[in-house]
Amino acid sequence: MTKKFFKSLFLALLIILVAKTASAQIDIKSLLEQIVSLKAEIAKLQVLLMQTQNKVPSYANIPARFVFEKELKYGDQNDDVKYLQAILKAEGVFCPQCRITGYYGAWTQKAVKAFQEKYKTEILVFSGASASQGSGAVEKATLAKLNLLLVATAKSLAAASPLPSPSPSPSPSPSPGAFNFDLSVSPLSNSVAVGSQTTVNISAVSNTGHSYPVTFSVSNAPGQTSFSSSTCYLNCSTVLSISASSAGTYSMTITGLAYNLTKTATFSLTVSSPILPPQSSTADANNIQITQAQLNGSLTSLGGASLGWVWFEWGPTTGLGNATTWQEKSGATSFSETITNLSPATTYHFRVGVHTSLGGDNYGQKLSFSTLAAPAIDLKANGSDGPITISYNSSANLSWASTNVTSCTASGDWSGTKSTIGAENTGNLTSSKTYTLTCSSTAGQATDSVTVNVSPQP
Repeated sequence: MTKKFFKSLFLALLIILVAKTASAQIDIKSLLEQIVSLKAEIAKLQVLLMQTQNKVPSYANIPARFVFEKELKYGDQNDDVKYLQAILKAEGVFCPQCRITGYYGAWTQKAVKAFQEKYKTEILVFSGASASQGSGAVEKATLAKLNLLLVATAKSLAAASPLPSPSPSPSPSPSPGAFNFDLSVSPLSNSVAVGSQTTVNISAVSNTGHSYPVTFSVSNAPGQTSFSSSTCYLNCSTVLSISASSAGTYSMTITGLAYNLTKTATFSLTVSSPILPPQSSTADANNIQITQAQLNGSLTSLGGASLGWVWFEWGPTTGLGNATTWQEKSGATSFSETITNLSPATTYHFRVGVHTSLGGDNYGQKLSFSTLAAPAIDLKANGSDGPITISYNSSANLSWASTNVTSCTASGDWSGTKSTIGAENTGNLTSSKTYTLTCSSTAGQATDSVTVNVSPQP
């Protein structure tokens, strides 16, 4: 019923948009933008409807009442990014070594591109982007798909609100053994660091048709706890919030008591010691050529982790935007990576990145370098690139100019070392000649030739 309603609503609004397009001559780009906005709003409505039905996302660590509303991009750091990374990991597009940190770095950007291309018919086509390549930024079309996944993977907790409602008409006292209910938790386990918070969704459902108040309690928790509602009427749900203040592994017992009947469920929580950030440093680039350069850096500490991965982020602006392949490291060391396909005479910025098996991240300072300019030579005969034709037993004037070179050498029908800029007469010629000039620098060399044809003897 709900799916049919939203499909009908979407089709009706789409017809209105098409009608407006015909009458107001809205261009295709504007229409696509309106369709994307409409899909995003409908997706948010579906999440809100899901929440009123006491359903929660099946992704670990995403709160029961969460909905994606903010657009996200490279450099953002917040809980929305953390929940985005949880979905990307579940969708199989986030790198296996990557931890859910809440920071939108190069690897999150790469995973978002893969996610957009995985669902290109729902994201890329309506966003007006290329049908095969994602942007790497979470915009309206991507937000809509993320919210639809929250709905598609939702698990039902109960049919009623988790908050206590006015007492219903009392159920008659059951005969011995007649009343029963089920207590369940989701997820069954989780891992967090000291100082973090996590939540557990709890549902209590009567399987005998009776409606009694159920009171919740918890024991063996690693810190302070609170219930969104400590008492509710079957069938109902509540959310347990846990503040992890001590490291260790805890088998927490969650208890529900209704009409003198007690049920328990177990939630396992592993709390790790505080994560110490690793330490890294960016070093100057070297072996700089016209289209390539070697980036250098050092890993000085893994912050207590046994394993880490290092890489370089680089680009023609301080926003960087590119990342090299991860290199695995087990201790302090220096490392380098050669990047290619660069543009000549261009400034590039770069820095080191490091991620550890404990989830710590660190970035070195940003440095820059400039690629070398390509050498060039222009050789002419009588002011022309040639070939030219002169009369029998007459001469031609050769001239040349070069840039970004240090020396020039003649070959072909002349020879010797030449200046980087100069001119020379061929002398009287009775046959055709080809003159070649090669100029060199530390970045490479450039060559140019010109042909002088001689007319037949009169």
